[in-house]
Amino acid sequence: MNSYLMNSYIMNNYKLFQLIEKGVHGTKVCEGTIMENLLGGIISSSGVYGEVTRERKVNLPPDPRPRTRKYHKVDIFCKNDDDMSIFAYNSKGKSFNNTESPESLLNEYIKYKKAIEIEFPEHNVIYAVLKDEYDPNDKKMSKYHFLNENGIPVYNTQARLETRYSVNDYDHVIDILRKERVIHLLRERILNLGLSKEDIISVLFAPEQAPAPEQAPAPEPAPAPENTVQPTPSNLTTKQ
Repeated sequence: MNSYLMNSYIMNNYKLFQLIEKGVHGTKVCEGTIMENLLGGIISSSGVYGEVTRERKVNLPPDPRPRTRKYHKVDIFCKNDDDMSIFAYNSKGKSFNNTESPESLLNEYIKYKKAIEIEFPEHNVIYAVLKDEYDPNDKKMSKYHFLNENGIPVYNTQARLETRYSVNDYDHVIDILRKERVIHLLRERILNLGLSKEDIISVLFAPEQAPAPEQAPAPEPAPAPENTVQPTPSNLTTKQ
C-alpha cells in the first residue's frame, strides 16, 4: 500500500475512534443519571413518602460573589406532610472527587440544607448522601466520614434501600437493570453518531489488507576506513 493510501486509512480510523470515544464517554457521564432515576423510582414506589421528586430545584440565598449558582438540584427529594419531614438525597457513585476538601463539601451541603429549610420552614429537613459501596471503616472514604460526623448522614446505597425501603433483591432491581440501561444507551448513542458495526471493527480489528505500523528503516552498514587493507589473493600468505 502506498504512503497516501496508508495515511488516509490511519486518518479515517482515527476519526472513527474519536466518535466511538465520544459515544462511550457520553454514556458514562449519563450513568449517574440512570442510577438516580432507578433509585428515585424505587423510593417512590416504597410508599414511605407522599412526594418523591427527581432533580428538584431549590433556590439558593443570594450571593454577591460572581458566577455563583442561583439554585441547587436535589437528586432525590422526598417529602412527607404527615410527619412534616423532608429527606433530600445526594446520590454518589463509586468514583471519588479528590479536588474537594471535606470542609468545603460540608459547607456546600449545609448551604443546600438551609435553602430547603427556608423554603419549607415547618418541615424537619435532613440532607443526606447515598454513596455506592460506602464503608464506614474504609479510610479512603475519610471525606464521607467527615460529613457523617458533622450533620450530613452518609448511607451505603444498597444497605439504605434494603433497610429503609424494603428492597429485597438489590442486584436485580438496581445493579443489573442499571447496567442493562447503560448498554442500551451506548448502543443508541453509537447509532446516532452514524457508526456502524463495520466502523467499530475497522478500528479495533485491523483487516489483513491494513497497513502494518511504519517502522524505521534499518541502518546501512558503515563503510570501511580508507587505510584498511582489504584481503585479496595477492596479499594473502599461505603458511608452508
